[in-house]
Amino acid sequence: MGIIEELLIIETTEIDGEAYFVFQSTTTGNENGFSIAPENGITTKNVRDSLGYLIALDHDHPILFSNENTDDYLIYNNTWGDVYGVLLGTEENITVEAGTFLCKQNEIYAIHETGDIFPGRDEIYFSDGIGEIYRQYSAVSTSQYRWEKRLIEYEIVD
Repeated sequence: MGIIEELLIIETTEIDGEAYFVFQSTTTGNENGFSIAPENGITTKNVRDSLGYLIALDHDHPILFSNENTDDYLIYNNTWGDVYGVLLGTEENITVEAGTFLCKQNEIYAIHETGDIFPGRDEIYFSDGIGEIYRQYSAVSTSQYRWEKRLIEYEIVD
């Protein structure tokens, strides 16, 4: 799969007295409409820190990541069950094409409407000051990872 997502923080803006970063995403290579990747084209979203959570304004799944709170958090509801995330309490070094980064890890999992936990887990690794470094995706029905997303390069501009 050759999907490329270029993510830039293009500005900051104030909304209802809160400072938001404006993320601009340019996606190419998703001609088949692969559902876990953004559609081809340019999109923007407003993102900020809120009580230790990275949240997105006007987004289907407002909590993107927990940076401090180790309580499970609801990401979204589905008819078949709910999807949750949780910050795991350890940090680890993750090496990708862009380098090695000290990361915090969130695990994403789903609970069936009967209360059973599905075997599938996603793992998201974030590094303070950089952002998402690495993500492993699985289907809810299997614990085997099917896809991954890696930071290839980054640049911090003053």
